[in-house]
Amino acid sequence: MILEIFCGALALTALASAQGWPVSQPTDLAIDGLDLTKRAHRRLIEDQLKRDDPFCLVIPFPCGPWNSLTYFNMSRYPQVRERVLQTQEEHKPMLKWVSELARDRIRKGRVVLLENG
Repeated sequence: MILEIFCGALALTALASAQGWPVSQPTDLAIDGLDLTKRAHRRLIEDQLKRDDPFCLVIPFPCGPWNSLTYFNMSRYPQVRERVLQTQEEHKPMLKWVSELARDRIRKGRVVLLENG
């Protein structure tokens, strides 16, 4: 029924599972060590999607490098600016992948929930 990527507390997976719905194994760097800035790790998720074909894919991708508070801190602290710019560059391939993944799932008639704070 559902696959959560960047799941954090995996709340949606827990709710779906509690209702008796089948769920895919959620993923988060803190839980399973998958770092989706790495192509090899993204391939593992692609394989999981092919295998499980969940109806709903939930992607609340990391917002840290992109939110307004980060930009405020970048304007005040040069060391923060350099670190954030580097992180943004590292995240761009992952965000492109998220976008392509969402389009692919939607073309297949699936639901995709994207969220960024």
